[in-house]
Amino acid sequence: MRTKENIILVILLALIIVFAFLPKDLFPKVLLMLNPDFKHFIAFFTLSIYMFYFQKWNIKKIFIFIMIFGLMIEVFQFLLTTTRTFSLVDVLDDFFGFIGFLFCIILVSFWTKKSFLKKV
Repeated sequence: MRTKENIILVILLALIIVFAFLPKDLFPKVLLMLNPDFKHFIAFFTLSIYMFYFQKWNIKKIFIFIMIFGLMIEVFQFLLTTTRTFSLVDVLDDFFGFIGFLFCIILVSFWTKKSFLKKV
């Protein structure tokens, strides 16, 4: 009975994919004003939080998924588009989104005296 959570996960993944392949001239102006590194960080930070709290994935599974998903997007941008290129920096930004999520989990664990890291 996790249908709603799964639908939201698919929507989040679809949004990341759409924005990853959308030509820059079709981007909403608000998003164009943001630093590209920050956009990657926020997208993968949000995805990590969603997977942890609502999908109940463990941290190791989230890390593996985030890294594979981010790398696949970059490879497909290189192979399938003429306006986008492969960027290792983007993959690193995705990783830092996960690290930001992990940092928040550690802070919450510290403040609440409840270990969320047992879900590794």
